[in-house]
Amino acid sequence: MPPLASMRLDAPRWRSGEDDAFSVSAAYGIQTSLGSSNLVSDLIWSAIAKYKGKQRIKVFLWLVCGGRLLTNDERYRRHHAADAHCVICNNGWEDVNHILGQCSAVIKPNKLQEFLADLD
Repeated sequence: MPPLASMRLDAPRWRSGEDDAFSVSAAYGIQTSLGSSNLVSDLIWSAIAKYKGKQRIKVFLWLVCGGRLLTNDERYRRHHAADAHCVICNNGWEDVNHILGQCSAVIKPNKLQEFLADLD
């Protein structure tokens, strides 16, 4: 049987602490140092949280930024759709980028001003 000291080397450890022991302050330090690299993401979420417009627009922004908008691409990935093509224009995969920027049938150019006025 191996000595007890050699068995201890194979035990799980918290590598951030001084003595490899877990501490809340060490975990908080790691979290805050990782959070600083996500400054742009934090600014986006903060802007959505402070949005004072219609609640449905706020929920839509939350879904888009959180990657939770149920597009045909996502439905296809979950095996809920036969394919991921856009059923409106049939010109590409229906993902968030396609819906919000590339699909010519979603927002007509002559309706853009009406859409933007509805955001207020």
